[in-house]
Amino acid sequence: MDGKLGFRDSLIWEFVKYYVNNYQENVIFISKDSDFINKEDNKLYETLKKELSNDILVYNRLDELDLHTIIEEEYSQLIEKYQDYFDSDLISKTIKDDILDDIRDYVYFPSEYDDNDLTDFVVTNPVVVDIVDYRYNLHIIKIKFELNISYDAYIFKADWYAMNKRNLGDFETTDEDYNDHYALVSAENTYDMSILLTYNKNTQEIEEFEIVNTQKTYHY
Repeated sequence: MDGKLGFRDSLIWEFVKYYVNNYQENVIFISKDSDFINKEDNKLYETLKKELSNDILVYNRLDELDLHTIIEEEYSQLIEKYQDYFDSDLISKTIKDDILDDIRDYVYFPSEYDDNDLTDFVVTNPVVVDIVDYRYNLHIIKIKFELNISYDAYIFKADWYAMNKRNLGDFETTDEDYNDHYALVSAENTYDMSILLTYNKNTQEIEEFEIVNTQKTYHY
């Protein structure tokens, strides 16, 4: 390489740089031009690679291109990447406020209960099961996990005695003599859940999510 790209080749390379560095998409570059490709190893010159923010796939001929294999490899790499990224803490932080706003969809509280207190909110075993869409900069990712919710509630003793042989909702009595006026009851529920996350890989932020499946786990 003589270090001097021709005008046309310079335009091509500037476009490649602009696209790779601004859109951060996986790019396939097909060329056997010695201004771009080192003939000794048929790879992009290191001086050019340094101008790119991401690696690109380089082929010398179009017939070398196996799109199916490339797509499968890209998909597998993304699954692995997001599996490492979306850990239990991040999933918990993402969904917690939304679920607590609608907690009665997850924990049944009889109307007699006062001062409900969350005692535990734990996400475990998050698994990236699919990347539904990964075009452009927004990736839609399906993740399944287990959610455990624990709650305490307080009930006026007169109400507790009246309810004692009836349904306490999801709760069991923890301390019937918690103080002079109240009994303490507690609930613990576990759910298998799936969510769809919309992740912006440019800003590296979750833009939105949707709960797509919730199934209560029963322990016998």
